[in-house]
Amino acid sequence: MIHKLRQRFILVTAISLILVMSFVAAAINLVAANRFTYEADQKLSVLSQNNGDAPASGSFPSKDTTGFPWEFSMTQETPYEMRYFYVFIDTTGNIITNNIDNIVSVQTSEAGTLALQAFDSGKRSGYKSQYRYQVSEKPNGHLVIFLDCSYTMQLQQMLLFISISVGLISMLLVLLLVSLFSTRALQPLILNEKKQRQFIADASHELKTPLSIILANTDLVEIQSGKSEWTASIRNQIVRMDNLIHQLLNQAKSEEQALNDWVPVNFSRLTEELFMEFKPVAEAHGKEISADIEANLQLKGDLQRFHQLVSILLDNAISHSTDHAHIKISLSCRLKTLQLIVSNESYPIKNSELSKLFDRFYRLDRSRTRTTGGLGMGLSIANSIVQPYHGRISADYSQGRMRFEVDLPRFIGREKRTINNSKNIKNNRNIFL
Repeated sequence: MIHKLRQRFILVTAISLILVMSFVAAAINLVAANRFTYEADQKLSVLSQNNGDAPASGSFPSKDTTGFPWEFSMTQETPYEMRYFYVFIDTTGNIITNNIDNIVSVQTSEAGTLALQAFDSGKRSGYKSQYRYQVSEKPNGHLVIFLDCSYTMQLQQMLLFISISVGLISMLLVLLLVSLFSTRALQPLILNEKKQRQFIADASHELKTPLSIILANTDLVEIQSGKSEWTASIRNQIVRMDNLIHQLLNQAKSEEQALNDWVPVNFSRLTEELFMEFKPVAEAHGKEISADIEANLQLKGDLQRFHQLVSILLDNAISHSTDHAHIKISLSCRLKTLQLIVSNESYPIKNSELSKLFDRFYRLDRSRTRTTGGLGMGLSIANSIVQPYHGRISADYSQGRMRFEVDLPRFIGREKRTINNSKNIKNNRNIFL
């Protein structure tokens, strides 16, 4: 549990950091790109107002006096910084004049071609290669002015590269720090989890003594006064309490189980044997049970805990299925993962209740489960058994059937034979011996 919580903590941190850094990098680059485009459009507007010529440098202030960094104003140095050319096109679409005096890298023919392309596009402004252009109407035609923006484009590319690089390095550093200190951050939760398991174990042991005394006193009462419905009720409640204590102890032990003690387990043999044991129980309740078990599926783990896992699911299917229900159990291998499925006809279950089935002491129908002796602990124990294997147990209700699926990833081998039904299981018992 703590391992999964640590992984989720790191994952949530990584996703949050990626979203924040992506937003910051995108915002910076978008603002810079809009700023560069705005500045280029302002320069083109000034050139258009002067019919393609830059105003005399003496007509500009020596510095920006607007006081707001977003605003643009030309200075005495601006005309010498701009590299531009313009083309005048008459109303019939023919080039009348082109001027490339303020740029070196463009020839007359290239200037005319770019101008006609910009004019034919129907847009008043835009980009052509490294040039920002603007088309303005004049009395005898249209003036198309191109401003060289190669320097600002290089700045944008450099800004994009720096923001991505800094963002990636920052995310890696933060994730490294989170990975190193996540255990320390979760230390209070780890201690609380250990104390909780210890409390369950201690309380369960302490409860055994008063139960033994109550049972002994009940025996004395029956000897002196004879059996009655009251003493029978006391015995039934003692049995229920004793079962609950054993289940609490088993769950506490499963959460503390040492991973180094795992051994190869023939899960197919285990499932087949439990199927044969529960078959008479199902038939006694007027229910049918069948199986589809793939032969010789090996899994590394604890045999006793696996035995408990399959028993819980089969007992749950028999106890909480409808009358004359058909129960199915299947075992197979899916991409190096052992998959166990137990399904049965069931009473309607809301989707909001499915996730609560694995909570301790949760019961869907308390009156019905109380009659069958359910304590609401079985599926919680099954979930605690699966967790140390980094597996997954899930519940699904569809078309009148309840389906529990267990996926265990520590698959280590198999034999390519499939048992299709209960009859085949009985006939093929020798393959498990």
